[in-house]
Parts: sequence; structure tokens; C-alpha cells
Amino acid sequence: MQYKEPPTRRYSKGQKIFVEGDESREAFILRRGSVEVSIGTGNERKVLDVITANQMFGEMGLIGNTPRTATIRCLEETEVTVVEREMIEVKIREMDPYIRYLMQSLIDRLNRTSRKVTHSHRQPLDMLPRVQKQPARRPKEGKPDDTAKTGAGGPPKTDAS
Repeated sequence: MQYKEPPTRRYSKGQKIFVEGDESREAFILRRGSVEVSIGTGNERKVLDVITANQMFGEMGLIGNTPRTATIRCLEETEVTVVEREMIEVKIREMDPYIRYLMQSLIDRLNRTSRKVTHSHRQPLDMLPRVQKQPARRPKEGKPDDTAKTGAGGPPKTDAS
């Protein structure tokens, strides 16, 4: 197969390159600009990352032959090199079988993790049990405050002590 220069595309600020759930036909190398990676829509939308020049995106869906797991939106004027599926498939077939297996295993694991994150609408801290803050107790009128009976670092003293 003879090498052919991959095509480039230009996108405007705010334009989406692809949307979560789209079919994966291409990967992209960001040449100029920056893009935002997000999942969900509306109030459920979460920004996962910002990709800048000389980084690739869209490769997971392409290699794993799965739908897009995120939406890519341009944060500014952006230029990308388009890496077409056929180009990647040829290179994958030429790979050492063990390296191909390793790569596929990593992609499968990353896809499983992405699905867990995508389906979990809660932030990690939201998963911790909630501790209700108790209002500060005020000493009863005429009785001394318990804190006055506390020894050096020890428990509060009681009348029986």
C-alpha cells in the first residue's frame, strides 16, 4: 500500500467534530487549536478533558470499532489531520500478534472503565456517606460548660470523677 498524505479539516469555535454515540469512522490528530471532551447533555453534561495541539482523539472508537463515547467540541478555531479507518486497519494487521492483543486488551479495559464513568452520574465524593453536622450544644443556664471540665487531651470529666 502506498502512503497517501491524510486529509486535514478545519472547524470553527463551538463546532462539534463528533457527538457521543456517533459511529466511529475516523481518528484525529489535533494540529492547531483545542477541543473539549465531554459526556452527557444538558445539566448532566460533564467535561472530562481538554485536548491541545499534537494529541490524538477518537482513536478508541476507531480501533475498538465502537460508537463514540464522548462529544468533541472546538474551543477555538481548530485544524485536525484525519486518520481514516482503512489506514489504521492496515497498520493493525501488520502488527505483531502479541502487541495487537495487548493493544486490544488495553482498549477493552479503557472502554469498560469509560462506560462505568459514563453511567455513574455521581461524583466520587457524592458516593461517600453523608455525615449530618450536629448543631453546637449550648450549656444549660447556671451549669458550667463541659469543655471547662476537659483535662489535658483527656475525655471530659464527669461529676463521678
